[in-house]
Amino acid sequence: MIIKLIIVVVLYFLTNYLIKFLKVNPIHKKIVLYLDYVFIYRPTLFFTIWVVICLGMYTAYLTNGYIPQWMFEFNIKTCLLFISISCIMGAIFIREQQEALEKNECLNKDNIRLLFNITLFIGLTIPLFINIYNFILGLILYLFRYFIFRKEKVQNNLLINCLSSTFMGIILLLSGFFIVQTRGNYFSVDLISISYIPVLVFLLFSLCSLSIFLLIEIFESKKNLFDNRRITVSISTVLLLFVLLISFYINDPLLSICTLVSFPFYIYALLRNMDKDIIRAIRYPLFIFNFFVATIFPYLAIAVIIIFYFSKYYYWHRFNLHYPTFLINND
Repeated sequence: MIIKLIIVVVLYFLTNYLIKFLKVNPIHKKIVLYLDYVFIYRPTLFFTIWVVICLGMYTAYLTNGYIPQWMFEFNIKTCLLFISISCIMGAIFIREQQEALEKNECLNKDNIRLLFNITLFIGLTIPLFINIYNFILGLILYLFRYFIFRKEKVQNNLLINCLSSTFMGIILLLSGFFIVQTRGNYFSVDLISISYIPVLVFLLFSLCSLSIFLLIEIFESKKNLFDNRRITVSISTVLLLFVLLISFYINDPLLSICTLVSFPFYIYALLRNMDKDIIRAIRYPLFIFNFFVATIFPYLAIAVIIIFYFSKYYYWHRFNLHYPTFLINND
């Protein structure tokens, strides 16, 4: 008993020392300078990307008449898919912020271009070893965003931006869907036996993405979509309510619980309509989806936790900023 107590006390003090070391030791100010090139990939956005891929995988399991739970099996092709999509999206993020990155005195233009080329090459090459469908989807994912981003009029159109982000979400859903549905085959895939329920769930997940992207667009832009932010929030709320009701009707456990827990944040954003309410209606539903999806695919939780604390470490020591965080400051 005494030995156990000593172990607990030692662990307590070691933990406190480690936390204090990570927070206040000046050496970290030097370390994070070398992480600037890592964060040009905007890793915090992978919270959304990875969970959408997992939702596509979940839909594929429904197609096979199976409701997955706590899937600890490791599949090399699934792992390669996540690496591939992460690289493609990372290249897209570099392309989208290329002008700002090249103006950053801490970054070298040639290094940025080299990282972009290497990342894109890896992202588009890996799917060739998975299956033909994921390769095509990965190619579409990059080319679609590339051509959309090249048009300045499209960039400044909030509605088109929102719809294009939703389309990319559908591509990510399909990527997760096909990695499961092909069952390790390169060309063969069974689409004939798919019932209407998985298709409906797939469309409902797309509507969830649309509702969140609408909120993101109106918050990040100085202009109000449809000239009235409350109208846009109303549309997002109605979309989520529709998904909630249909998910109850078809008895889908994941979709119904995620939308049910997320819905109050939309209502609050609709009624009070302050900036902090919009932020909550974006961040908390993303966390909710990640949390419940992680009960199906636990490896997602490991990846998300690593990125979450790694990002907090970087932003705190680089910019004295608490980010990412679930704490919403009062107005």
